[in-house]
Amino acid sequence: MNIIRAYNQNRRTVWIIIIAFIFLFCVLRGLNAISEKKNNEEYQNYLNDLQTPKEEDYKDNPDIKVTISDEKVEEKKELIIDQFIRYCNAKNINEAYNLLSENCKKYVYPTKDIFEKNYVNKIYNTTKLYSKEYYFSGTYKVKLYEDMTSTGKVSDMSIEDYFTIDESETYPKLNISGYIKNEKYDNDIENGSGNSYVKINVTNRAVFRDYEEYTIEIKNLTNKDIRIDSLEDTRSTYMTDTHGVKYYAMLHEKTQDDLIVPNGAKKIVVLKFNKVYGKNSNIKSITFSDIILDNKKYSSSNNKYEYEDRTNITTNI
Repeated sequence: MNIIRAYNQNRRTVWIIIIAFIFLFCVLRGLNAISEKKNNEEYQNYLNDLQTPKEEDYKDNPDIKVTISDEKVEEKKELIIDQFIRYCNAKNINEAYNLLSENCKKYVYPTKDIFEKNYVNKIYNTTKLYSKEYYFSGTYKVKLYEDMTSTGKVSDMSIEDYFTIDESETYPKLNISGYIKNEKYDNDIENGSGNSYVKINVTNRAVFRDYEEYTIEIKNLTNKDIRIDSLEDTRSTYMTDTHGVKYYAMLHEKTQDDLIVPNGAKKIVVLKFNKVYGKNSNIKSITFSDIILDNKKYSSSNNKYEYEDRTNITTNI
């Protein structure tokens, strides 16, 4: 009864409070709705911005039809990687091939047809997304992976490669497929390392991700055919870095004839060494520790391990 009496006495005040509460509730609901709409619009604008072509977003948008000028590549050199991948995705063989350095063409893809068959058709058979990460000295680790919007399949498989920006030409160019760089040496064979039997001179070094390849000029100063390695030991020809670490020649790829230098003649031999590219010390020398000085006599020997007419040479790089 007291409650009813109190209500009857304060009916006007009670209804004013109730109406004010309902009004305030509606106002707050309206403000929340406006705020939510604004947030949704801002989020949508953010999503739209992600689709806007920006240099920093090229790697996430391989289908963007934008050409990066030579001037921009000169200013921000890593853009050449984005440009190259876009060309490959578009199957624009000429433009992609033209972005490769002359040395990359020489050592890896000597013709456009080989590049198209062995690289573009094999890797870019579907549209590839990618990520790139700076690795070392102008080299980027690049991962190519499937664009599930174009394949309709979900896959976590990726192809990893190392792309190096080569600045030895007029404009920056690209080295791919594990080829890193090339260095030429102007040494003359007459001033090369050696002894009274043989002289050795290193003329070129090609660096790949998994090995280094050296072009070596050898001059036989004797009247007998020599062999620069007996192949009795897999560690007899090696290079040494500034910390004393040895890297051995991959002589299993060579035949005996590849290593024979005729009497009084010069010969060019290309040798690979098992040195992985990375942040380590430089090579200072190459050693041939088991040079056979009379290949005919050695070949006819019944016990080659007892053959003693050998020499060794270490040549500085």
